[in-house]
Amino acid sequence: MSNATPPNGLRASLGGYTAIAGVVALIAAVIAGAIFVLLPALADTARLLLGVALLFFVVFVVGAFDEVRSALLARQTKSGTNAVLMVLAFAAVLGVVNFLAAQYPKRIDMTASQQFTLSQHTQNILRGLTQPVNVIGFFGRSNPQAGAVQEQVESLLKEYQNISGQLNYRFVDPVESPEVARQYQIQTDGVIVFEQSGRRQQVAGIDEQAFTGGILKVIGLERLKVYVLTGHGERDLTARDEQGYGLVAQALDAENYEVNPLNLTTNPQVPAETRLLIIASPKNPLLDPEVRAIDEYLIKGGKAMFLLDPNPLPEIAGLLTKWGVRVAPGQAVDPAATVPNLPGGVLVQRERYLPSPITQYLDLTLFPGPAGLGVDAIPESDRDHVVVQPLAFTTGQSFATADASRTSFQDGDVRGPFALAVTVQADQPIGQRPSRGGQAVEALPTRIAVFGDSDFASNRFFYSVGSNGDLFVNTVNWLTAQEALISIRSVPPEFRRLVITQAQMNLITVSSGVVWPGLLLVAAGVVGWRRR
Repeated sequence: MSNATPPNGLRASLGGYTAIAGVVALIAAVIAGAIFVLLPALADTARLLLGVALLFFVVFVVGAFDEVRSALLARQTKSGTNAVLMVLAFAAVLGVVNFLAAQYPKRIDMTASQQFTLSQHTQNILRGLTQPVNVIGFFGRSNPQAGAVQEQVESLLKEYQNISGQLNYRFVDPVESPEVARQYQIQTDGVIVFEQSGRRQQVAGIDEQAFTGGILKVIGLERLKVYVLTGHGERDLTARDEQGYGLVAQALDAENYEVNPLNLTTNPQVPAETRLLIIASPKNPLLDPEVRAIDEYLIKGGKAMFLLDPNPLPEIAGLLTKWGVRVAPGQAVDPAATVPNLPGGVLVQRERYLPSPITQYLDLTLFPGPAGLGVDAIPESDRDHVVVQPLAFTTGQSFATADASRTSFQDGDVRGPFALAVTVQADQPIGQRPSRGGQAVEALPTRIAVFGDSDFASNRFFYSVGSNGDLFVNTVNWLTAQEALISIRSVPPEFRRLVITQAQMNLITVSSGVVWPGLLLVAAGVVGWRRR
């Protein structure tokens, strides 16, 4: 005999519409959820649908009250209800966490090279902007490939905007807006233009280095001229092979330097507009007029970077001696700082740097085959106008030898430690203090940087090892009195290849396709058997 009471009154009136109300409530709730996720701009419509769903759900509960109560009181329903409540509680926790994350966003870059974090160099430049910089990207809507690139560009520009509100960007379809394309002299898709106060700069790349370089070129900083000595087998700034300096030229261009070759055999005089002279490991002797031209340039307050290798040319070593820097014979070997698979390489840890604006942000640097540098004692009479400062040292176990393959000291070797890089700041060479009528006069300050290795800045090592590239560019900025640009720069995305043997590949295949699925099936069988 049933104890259920027949429905009467309101429930009797709603009885015929109960199923319809439940279906409508379910459909309205699903549509509202989809709108919230896929069309957030229609949030008001989604809220209205949720209200409709709630109303029809109430109609359903009232019309089928007895059935709902019986279902809720059933034993199986209680167990299911507990499970549903646990799921809802977990979903609520996730919702709160996501809400807090949306209100207080924080990104963590887990890549080895911090690929998705703007470099300190870029952040310093952005924070220093005092006038707006506008960026116009020209991408055609009908080109799917251009659309994908545009998304990547916009993502990076948003990172720039997060640092500085002075950067604005927009995208233009050159087909739909031909007048804008003509104004900016755009011929193809994918061109990005930076502009400020009438200055414009097109950039070819879509990475941080290209964008930051574009900003530097339009904010009104002087484009300083750097000359690189040629004609004696020096490093080639146009070469893209491992030994070339192509990445050096690219990095200097991004820092707003204009790099030009200089051949002193035809005109033995350093141009007056030279802000920096780079001498990168000449192999063939320099003529006397060339040596005199470099010497006169330095005495008149010039700035120069010397990149040496073991046993440099005597005329180069002689030039440096006048400024208190000497070169040890042979190659510097440091058993306490060796590098696997690179005999003779010296790895410089942070504690081996001396305090300097150049090295303050650096991590590791590698000198693949350096000459050891020494600092001569400066006479008392010259110490007020000649300052020689090492930048990085080898350890006390190092020695200079003609046989770089050895790792232990032998008779005839020169014991270290040695400097691997040295800076000089002076107004005249040692013992040549200028005077006029017996009174000392100030000349333009000479700045010199000497590296015992030229390989560290080659294409092979410029970006692939620690802070090699930053050490080079920071030194250029110090030499040209652009200390504000000294920092850590972005590193181009690297291709990280996984190399495995066939046996390792077989192990991966078997473990992922057989072992783990098999263990899951066994576990499922055990659980099912225990529940029987």
